[in-house]
Amino acid sequence: MRSKRVFDPVLTRHFPTINIVNKLRRTEKIACLSCCQNCRLEHFPESGAVLGETIHQSDARVAILASGALSHRFNDIDWVPNSPRIFDDVHVSRPENIASDKEAIALLCAGRPDLVLDHRGEKFRPAHREASGGHYLQMLGAMGGRDCKAKGTTVLAYENARGKGNIHLWFDVA
Repeated sequence: MRSKRVFDPVLTRHFPTINIVNKLRRTEKIACLSCCQNCRLEHFPESGAVLGETIHQSDARVAILASGALSHRFNDIDWVPNSPRIFDDVHVSRPENIASDKEAIALLCAGRPDLVLDHRGEKFRPAHREASGGHYLQMLGAMGGRDCKAKGTTVLAYENARGKGNIHLWFDVA
């Protein structure tokens, strides 16, 4: 089993998103919105809509960072990569997760979050989403839900992270 120790004396122990936000921010204010693990799927876009309404009523310039893996099933502890490039998407835990992730990504990049929301239960949930995909559903709710037509732009390629499917998408809704 391969392992690697990482030590950074100035990087505090927090969820990775909090680490990068604290490293990148200057004077911006930060508000964290968590994903309640016992919510039903419809609760996530609803809570996102509340966030979106709050933003709309303010004069703030806002960036929403929905962080978490799309498919979220770790590879087994004794997993052996079949490609020398560890982040290659062939290492995502299940082929059906790769297909589901890429379908959701394609819909988001085509400006069709409505279809992601419509099919979140029967089509996208079986791939085992981290927090049921709540962070992405909250983001879609905050951007207008089914009425949002913003097209996602890939910032980095879809990749593996210990069996989980990850991607960075940018939505410009200004």
